[in-house]
Amino acid sequence: MKDSNNNKKIVLARQREDRLRAIPMVAGIMLTAPLIHSEKIRYGKEQHQYFLYFKPDSPVKNRLVVYLHAGGWSSYSPAEFEFICRRFSLRGYPTVSIGYRHAPHYRYPAQAEDVFAGFNAADEYVKNLGFDTDRVIVIGSSAGGHLGGVLVYDRELQRRYGVDRERFAGLASLGGIMDFDCEYPDATLKLFDNLFRPGFDRASAAPINMVRGGEDTRVLCLHSEFDPISNIENQRRFTDRVNRLNPGMAEMFQVRERHRFHCNLVAGIFFERDDSPPLRRLFSFMDGL
Repeated sequence: MKDSNNNKKIVLARQREDRLRAIPMVAGIMLTAPLIHSEKIRYGKEQHQYFLYFKPDSPVKNRLVVYLHAGGWSSYSPAEFEFICRRFSLRGYPTVSIGYRHAPHYRYPAQAEDVFAGFNAADEYVKNLGFDTDRVIVIGSSAGGHLGGVLVYDRELQRRYGVDRERFAGLASLGGIMDFDCEYPDATLKLFDNLFRPGFDRASAAPINMVRGGEDTRVLCLHSEFDPISNIENQRRFTDRVNRLNPGMAEMFQVRERHRFHCNLVAGIFFERDDSPPLRRLFSFMDGL
């Protein structure tokens, strides 16, 4: 009991520090937003059913980047994370950022359905601009990591939306939720309760359970050992399963910097220089696909 209470205190302290470290990031978003140009295209009537397109700098790479934002499935939109997508487009990647309806007003699988519908609309849009979209890199932060995993591995939704899973060259999950059957802090469990209806089979929504074998998608999971929101064990389990069924296809990159928690990994690294270790590993992963 005493150890449990001590662990809770450590997690709460890390959550407070994580929020404090997010303040400069918010300031950075406000300062950079007017300088970033993107095109907004709607794929549905609800306010979050849109995607942003970011034109790539030259030389243009032959992979489409699809970014899925953080926010606990219940907040934010692509507009708050333009600074992330601009880092990708600066490196020559045609980039889209897909918005999705928010919990708890819309419960899962609404978010996943939106990601698939948005992906099809964005894919067609970028293709019509003359870019090669045959190979796709999916990148997601936190809740977006979960939705990225669903896009890459959910064969039922792929069948329903006519998405060819063989096009997914890579999946990068930054602090993502790939397994709901782990120990999580109370704040994260409340997000799960917002996302799912009572009685919903949460295991059916977990990317870890969607990996069947035979997938040809390379995976990079980045996670802080001190993450107070998303238990690092969940992504360890996910990469273990991918490698068990698709040997050598997944890498777990554990960030051991003591000042690195959740927000300043899943989004904050994109305000850092290219030689930041987690950012350097992400860009190397993308360029190597």
